[in-house]
Amino acid sequence: MLQKQLKNFIMKNNTIDLQVKGITYFKTNRGVGYNCLTNIEHIHILNDGVGGETYLYNYGEKYKILNKLETQYDEFQLESLIDKYENVDRKF
Repeated sequence: MLQKQLKNFIMKNNTIDLQVKGITYFKTNRGVGYNCLTNIEHIHILNDGVGGETYLYNYGEKYKILNKLETQYDEFQLESLIDKYENVDRKF
């Protein structure tokens, strides 16, 4: 079943098309954190809001896809996906 689900997300160059589908922000004692829903069930993009990095998190089942996603997307690429969802154009 997992292989069938993953076929929907694997692109021609064998990368996984991860997209942000929703964001929930929350206040912490050191700032603001967020939890992003993605187009892949049980896979979220998180930042705990206490000064740590942005990372992938797997809610529920243990998907092998998480390992592939972690090698494909670094913290800055994950944040770029969020920017794209929010229509933010960052120029550095």
